[in-house]
Amino acid sequence: MSALRSFLLSTTLAIVTGTSALAELPTTGPGADFPTTPAIEQAIAGIPVIPNADLADPSAMTVDEAAFARTFNHHRLPVGDERIHFVMGGEGPAVLLLHGWPTNWYEWKRMMPLLAANYTVIAPDLPGVGRSSVPSDPGVKRDVAQTMLDLMTELGHEQFYVVGHDWGTPTAWAMGYLAPERIERMIISESTIPGLDVPGFAGWERFNSMWWHHTFHATRGIPEMLIRGREREYLDSKYREWVFNYEETFSEDFLDAFVEAYTQPGTLSGGFGFYRALDRDATQNRAWLAEKGRFSVPLLVVTGRYQVNEFLHRQVAPHTEDLHSVIIDDAQHFLSIEAPLTFTRLVEDFLPDGDLDAVTGAAVELED
Repeated sequence: MSALRSFLLSTTLAIVTGTSALAELPTTGPGADFPTTPAIEQAIAGIPVIPNADLADPSAMTVDEAAFARTFNHHRLPVGDERIHFVMGGEGPAVLLLHGWPTNWYEWKRMMPLLAANYTVIAPDLPGVGRSSVPSDPGVKRDVAQTMLDLMTELGHEQFYVVGHDWGTPTAWAMGYLAPERIERMIISESTIPGLDVPGFAGWERFNSMWWHHTFHATRGIPEMLIRGREREYLDSKYREWVFNYEETFSEDFLDAFVEAYTQPGTLSGGFGFYRALDRDATQNRAWLAEKGRFSVPLLVVTGRYQVNEFLHRQVAPHTEDLHSVIIDDAQHFLSIEAPLTFTRLVEDFLPDGDLDAVTGAAVELED
């Protein structure tokens, strides 16, 4: 039995039986089983693979809590039919940070002080998650995107930058079709765009079905029945599966914050809504491509070598006008947690006055 299959079986047993044996389960890292292609062991189709600088500079893993509290404040604002909780601080052009599942605004905490030196940083809980309200039909990316656009209008930012991770990525993509004139540049990471095929690998439906949790979460009622009351165990199983060097990079405060975010009233189902909306998201994205053509916002794709790797680049490449892509070596899914300094540098160097070529020029030579 492969390490990944053994992990999944052990995780399921732990959840269903209510045990807390997750600490004994294997964590991920080099050599673990991941969806892969032969290209994963070499520079892929011209995509630079850069080193994870955080491995040599672990200081980025520590946040000065007092300085963070002085810089950032929590807010809750009516936006359309929702109330959106967000954390904001810093000065300069606005950067909107969109989290994924199973996280909330807190996934960006290590990056936020770094960005706040030059930018106004806005990190919301997406609708349905954390302290934001739960929509009646959560997770539809077009709706979430419109709410984020309305939030930025309420805050007085007509133009801004967007950084998306996981389901924050297709949310950002939707924003780029709804209001391309408002988004100056966009960075997306570690996800897929519903409805887009992966050339040379698989169509969207097959690619989506490869990820077992997509199907599980999309099934109405069953995940809630199995997980409610065991949220901490289930969520921790996903971080152990998806975080590179879990023991060294994933601290208890992240687990506490994320469990709190998905144990608020309605938020467990609110998070699963991002999966239950995927068919509608796919239909919408295909319609936008047919009606509006290629994605026009300048785009940087950043992925971890041990998770999404080249797949997101291959998805969007045929449909974008201005695309740049980077893979971070020795990183997996939660780049803002595993590689905050490296990811921040990529974001800043893609924005105006940056020098992305200088960063990508440090590409590493990968083993055969």
